[in-house]
Amino acid sequence: VILLMPGCTAKLRERLERGRRNAGLVIVDDAILTRMVLAEREQRRAIGILRSIMINAQNAANTEVFRVEKAVEPRTGIFVGREDLIRQVVDGTNNVALYGGRRIGKSSILSVAHDRLAQREHVQIVQHSFEGGRSVWHDDAVAKEIARQLGLDGVVDLQSLAVALHEQLDSDPDLRVVLLFDEIDRYIKSTQTRHLLIETLRALSDRHGDRLRIVVAGFMSLYDCLSGRGPYSGADDPWGRMFHDTGPVPNLKPEHAEEIVREGFWEVLGWHFESSMIPQLIVERTGGHPDFVQHFCSKLQERVAARGDQTVRREDVKAVFFDDDPSYSFVAHVRKTLKMNLDPVAHLLILLIADRARESRRLTFEQFAEVARL
Repeated sequence: VILLMPGCTAKLRERLERGRRNAGLVIVDDAILTRMVLAEREQRRAIGILRSIMINAQNAANTEVFRVEKAVEPRTGIFVGREDLIRQVVDGTNNVALYGGRRIGKSSILSVAHDRLAQREHVQIVQHSFEGGRSVWHDDAVAKEIARQLGLDGVVDLQSLAVALHEQLDSDPDLRVVLLFDEIDRYIKSTQTRHLLIETLRALSDRHGDRLRIVVAGFMSLYDCLSGRGPYSGADDPWGRMFHDTGPVPNLKPEHAEEIVREGFWEVLGWHFESSMIPQLIVERTGGHPDFVQHFCSKLQERVAARGDQTVRREDVKAVFFDDDPSYSFVAHVRKTLKMNLDPVAHLLILLIADRARESRRLTFEQFAEVARL
């Protein structure tokens, strides 16, 4: 509930807030209006000030501000530092392969790209994830799903999809089609001998150029295919002929990681930092990995919201970093992510090295070698 109340007295405001227990009530009085008018002086936007007041009125501890995996919530979500990759997907003319570690932000790039493409005329988009069982990765099932999203009739398999899609592109010279495929590793692993979907789409892409573009996101299996270690060899390899390897999706640059921290706490929540160094401290403790930054900040958000003073302090950063809860701490989240990215031997090696690091201020090559020999 938003009450526009210029001239509201402090006593009346207190009584109204007490009556609603300050739950979901936003009173826009002279002080708030003045802050909105002078927002630029605080390096903020007027709508940002109103948004932060609304979020805090709805229990800030339960508002998902810091979230990167799989989706970007349009009202409060933060997604920065990937503009070059997003432009490559949205504005480029080539087919794009996004590969990198788990929780690095590939799915979010596809999500943002989809939203931007959806605003353009004469563009049809297919968004499909191969995560799941046979119904989402089998060639004919994928062909039917592509046809459903494009409104193509009579498609029962890859061959009929190729015919229908070719006819649709031929009949409308202004039409562009973009296929966004996530979790492509599931498809690659399930079809060990030939990747008929990729072969079919490569042939169509060659025929129609940038009017049909394919964007895939994956992990190690995609990397292997791009590196020529898939089931194909030489000129028969559709992966090498269709996709140009531009390298893995990297961690965020420090300035972009700090922007997540500042925008989340300062712009969205309207909270303050005890020290201007706090965003840098957070980035140093997370390494700039987008999911780690977001998760660390979500833990900070819970801690500060429980205290109620809307100020992020150095002691909060330290407490979140050193929390050793085996299930719900930031460190537990990092361990789970490492397990998703590494095989068991590499995972154990990292844990052993981390254990050695606790006993020494400086790791030497000899210490690494000792761990490797275990």
